[in-house]
Amino acid sequence: MAGSYQDTPFHADIAELTEQIRGERQLYRTLLATLRIRRRRYRQVVAGVGERLGRLKLNGRLTERSPLTVMLEIELMRSAVTGKLGGWQTLEEYADDLGLEPERFARLAEVARRQLALLERLHEHAREQAFRRPG
Repeated sequence: MAGSYQDTPFHADIAELTEQIRGERQLYRTLLATLRIRRRRYRQVVAGVGERLGRLKLNGRLTERSPLTVMLEIELMRSAVTGKLGGWQTLEEYADDLGLEPERFARLAEVARRQLALLERLHEHAREQAFRRPG
């Protein structure tokens, strides 16, 4: 998705979002190990297949992306970040019981809120591009 926004005013923000998500993914893996929770391989495979299916071009265009495809990507990202926010909030609430630092998850929840705000701005931009009237 980051590559799709290189020619927009959002490129730097998307690049930062990408790095944040990479770091959070590593934290997630560390948390799984710390809490001795097994990673389910089939879930990773399903997520990978879903991502690749989402890249299929159903709009008949070989090179140009449909504005609706961009909107769908942003909507999927908003859903994922909303789910992640709920996870951070839950971990913050039960951090003491798990032997973890609640403040860490409070900070991560705040980052997720900022990510959602960015995705809202992107979605607004994508809607304008997809539905603006020519002329």
